[in-house]
Amino acid sequence: SADVAAGSESGTTLNAAGAARIEARSHNSAVSSTQGIGFGGLSGVGVSFSKSKVDGATRAEVQGPLTAGGNVTVAADGRNVADTTSKSFAASIGVSGAGGAAQAEVTDKADVEALVGSAATITAPGAVLVRANSDNDAKAQSDTGSGGIGSIAGASLLARVGGGTKAELNA
Repeated sequence: SADVAAGSESGTTLNAAGAARIEARSHNSAVSSTQGIGFGGLSGVGVSFSKSKVDGATRAEVQGPLTAGGNVTVAADGRNVADTTSKSFAASIGVSGAGGAAQAEVTDKADVEALVGSAATITAPGAVLVRANSDNDAKAQSDTGSGGIGSIAGASLLARVGGGTKAELNA
């Protein structure tokens, strides 16, 4: 996933005649799906594995002087979705087995941050708002089945959400 950043670095001066808005917005999405099917006379095997991962950060920041003629907003809004599905099936007149695995992860790198650094100075007659919102979802699904005189089916699922949300004013 790509990182999304908006703002100023240390040593950069921002001037606005009216209100100033520094905003970063992202919607990172990873979707995957696999299918494994096996048929056989005396034996059949079906296996599938699917993985989705999102690790893009969203950051709005001010690290230098900012002068505005109105309100100042530093905002980061991020939505991260990892969605994966694994399907497997096996059949035979004898022995069959099916296995599926699905992993969906929003990693700890998928932070959503709105920051005003310690070297920043904000001069404005209006309000100063520093805001960060995030919505992180991970969904893993696996459907498995097998049929025969002797059959077995199993699934392994992992859905993990990392990534923090931070709004910070270090003035």
